[in-house]
Amino acid sequence: MEQCASECLLVERCCLTQLNLTGKVAAITGGASGIGKAIAQCFAAAGAQVRVLDFDGPAAARTVDEITSAGGNALAFECDVTDSASVDSVFLQMAARGAVDTDRKSTRLNSSH
Repeated sequence: MEQCASECLLVERCCLTQLNLTGKVAAITGGASGIGKAIAQCFAAAGAQVRVLDFDGPAAARTVDEITSAGGNALAFECDVTDSASVDSVFLQMAARGAVDTDRKSTRLNSSH
C-alpha cells in the first residue's frame, strides 16, 4: 500500500507506521477528515481492516475509497458520536461483521481485547 497522505506525517511521528495491524479491525471516529483520516489511512497501511466513522457519511465513503484504491480494507459508517443511539447502532452493525479490536481517535485500546 502506498505511503500515508501528507496529513499522516504527524501520525508517523507517533511511530504508527511501524505497527503491524494485519488481521486487526480498527474503528476510527472522525475518520473522514483531519487527524482521524490520517489515522485511518495509516492503520490501513499497517494492515488493519478500518471502519471509518463520521457524521459526514459521504466524506467517510470518500476516505474509504481512497484507502481501498491504495489496496487497503475499509468500510464507512455514518455516525454522530454525540448521539449515543447513533454510536450504539453503528457498533451493532460493525459487530454483525465481526469484532472490533481497537477504536481510535483518542488513541486508547479497547480494553476487552
